[in-house]
Amino acid sequence: MPGKRVGANVEKLAMYFLEVGKVPTWAEYQNDKYNIPIKVTSFGHVFTSWKQAVNLVRKTRPDVWIELHTKPVAPKPAPKPAPKATAKKPVVKVASKKEK
Repeated sequence: MPGKRVGANVEKLAMYFLEVGKVPTWAEYQNDKYNIPIKVTSFGHVFTSWKQAVNLVRKTRPDVWIELHTKPVAPKPAPKPAPKATAKKPVVKVASKKEK
């Protein structure tokens, strides 16, 4: 079980992962300079590595982990309705002047 400081930061990371919608790589985390919950420079004071931080999120917040790794089931598109058969009117031949 992580300590208070690590546990609080794991919660922040879990919420960040949900916000992003995936578990980003370390490079993606570093490039997202304005939305990250823990500064890159402070990250080493709390966790030993990115892998450890991700594993702690996986172990302590399995609900978040499952939500991130289950693909939403897209509803099947409704079948197109069959075209309705319309009764065709009989074609009446008009007599031309030559036929009269």
